[in-house]
Amino acid sequence: MRLFRRTFCWVLLGALSFVPTTSLKAASTDAGAGNWRMIVLTGPTQFAVAAPGSTTGLDYQAELNAIKSAQSRITPAQRRAIDCWSRGGVLRWNEILVGLVARYNLPPVPNADNTYPVPDANNPFADPQFPFANPPYAARAYS
Repeated sequence: MRLFRRTFCWVLLGALSFVPTTSLKAASTDAGAGNWRMIVLTGPTQFAVAAPGSTTGLDYQAELNAIKSAQSRITPAQRRAIDCWSRGGVLRWNEILVGLVARYNLPPVPNADNTYPVPDANNPFADPQFPFANPPYAARAYS
């Protein structure tokens, strides 16, 4: 059983390294993000939350029927997405990270003068891509 698991992991890592990927680009940033004011609640009574309605009420039943109707119209692509994420978010994000670590397990191409470029920790999307597969970086990413 242990040999099977180990073999499966190596095959999975190898297969993930051949998965076509899109290039990653940094998201736009909010220029005023450093000036945001932190809001600290002083207690649970600061926001009033209305009591839930009765499950036999018309509004509740209408909302329940709308959900059932939407579920009956799920497309195959939506079903695949649901199946993919329904095993658990932690497991799915771990699978994504394993794919990233496997994809970046490549040394950078040397420069013309036979030196190697160094990844920039301040700009991980610049060339060369940040080496997640380097053991310390991969450990940090997994944590």
